[in-house]
Amino acid sequence: MDGKARCDECQRNQDTIMSAKCPGKRDPDCSQFIQAPPGSSDFKEPAQEGKGLKADNGKQGWFALPLEILQPLADVMSAGEKKYGIFNCLESFEDPDRRFWDANMRHAVACQKDPLAIDEETGCYHEACRAFSSLMRIYHCRKEQ
Repeated sequence: MDGKARCDECQRNQDTIMSAKCPGKRDPDCSQFIQAPPGSSDFKEPAQEGKGLKADNGKQGWFALPLEILQPLADVMSAGEKKYGIFNCLESFEDPDRRFWDANMRHAVACQKDPLAIDEETGCYHEACRAFSSLMRIYHCRKEQ
C-alpha cells in the first residue's frame, strides 16, 4: 500500500483500484476521492458543523424539471382519472405499444397545424395527449421487458 489514507471502500478494493478515484465518492478524506464539480448530480457539499449530510449522490435529480410545464400533462391525467379511474393507465393492456402509438398519431393529426388545438372529448391540448401517450408507451414497453 502507498501509505495514503483510504476509505473503507477503497481499502476493500485496493487490488482493483490502483490510481482510480474513490469508487463510492463517499469519503473526501480518502486519497482516491475526487470531488465532483458543483452542480453535477454527484456533487456532495462538505460537512459543516451543525448541518446534516444528505447521501443523494447518483440518485435521480428532479429539481431541474419545471413543474409548470407539466400542467397540461396533469390535465390529461385528471381527464383519464374521470373517465377510467385513477392510475388505470398503469394497468396492463393488450398490445400497449401499438395502442399508445396509434393514440399518439391520432392526436398528432389533430394538432399538426395548431399546437394549441383542444381535444373535444377531454378539453385538453392534443399535444399534451400526445405527450401522455408517448410516456405511457415507454412505461408499458419498459414494464414488459
